[in-house]
Amino acid sequence: GNRAHGSFPVRRLQELIEEHEIVWEGGLAKPDERQDELKERGRFPFIDEQASLIDEMTLKDILRLRHKTNSRRHPKWREIQYEYKKSHKSYLRRRQMLEDEAKARMGVIRQVLADS
Repeated sequence: GNRAHGSFPVRRLQELIEEHEIVWEGGLAKPDERQDELKERGRFPFIDEQASLIDEMTLKDILRLRHKTNSRRHPKWREIQYEYKKSHKSYLRRRQMLEDEAKARMGVIRQVLADS
């Protein structure tokens, strides 16, 4: 009702502004005592100015996250299947490497047996 007419509650914003004036305008801390900025920041979060605005995503991830699909599966189950397949791929890769190593060992053993 009343919020549409400009009575937006700004108490939290005012508290942050007052804290900013106390902490950053030199009210409590002297410039030489500001060695540990993390403790003196107060309730203000750390903001990385160099961070990108969106997550870095590969084409594969973008295609996986597209929202308009003909699939009727719930996104939860789609995500569970994706995580399972991702771990299963690494299992298959390890299995193939072990099989290749076993074949190489057998080849070496056959060579030694053939030479003697």
